[in-house]
Amino acid sequence: MNNLGADMLSVNVLWFVIIIGIWILNLLFMMWIGSLVIKNGIQKSGIIEAIDSLTNVIESK
Repeated sequence: MNNLGADMLSVNVLWFVIIIGIWILNLLFMMWIGSLVIKNGIQKSGIIEAIDSLTNVIESK
């Protein structure tokens, strides 16, 4: 009976690890999509050029 309990525990831990892994992958995927959207939005609004000019000014000093 004790062996069955250990098997159930390992199955629960396995499911926990699988669910956490899927959740982390989903989070990374959402962050990647978000960064793509932000990059495209920034390029359209021209903020990247402003940031580049700022970094150029900082580097020249």
